[in-house]
Amino acid sequence: MDEPIGKVSATEKDPSSCTELRFWVKQDVIVRPFDIVKAEHLSKTNGGKSASYAMVQDLLYKTDSAGDLASFVSSDFGDVSISPLNQRLGTTIGEAEVLYNNEDIEMPVRDGSR
Repeated sequence: MDEPIGKVSATEKDPSSCTELRFWVKQDVIVRPFDIVKAEHLSKTNGGKSASYAMVQDLLYKTDSAGDLASFVSSDFGDVSISPLNQRLGTTIGEAEVLYNNEDIEMPVRDGSR
């Protein structure tokens, strides 16, 4: 599949490295641990792009909640029968181990790479 499934997310807390990258996943995409993903990367040729391949190690669902207590409070202090008072923004984050780059580039994959 060559259609983008998300973009690399490199943050201050969780930067990309030459061996690991993180990416957010489009809402309608299903990814599994051990899937191989391809990320656009720097190239040795001007204006070109190389491809880095990585194996998904873990998948996390992150929200804008500061912590579990906020989720508990949002459910009227633990009432499991009601809908939460606040809908959280959230997305799936994939953590992947970089395996190979088709131009032997061993630099971290940049934030925003498809």
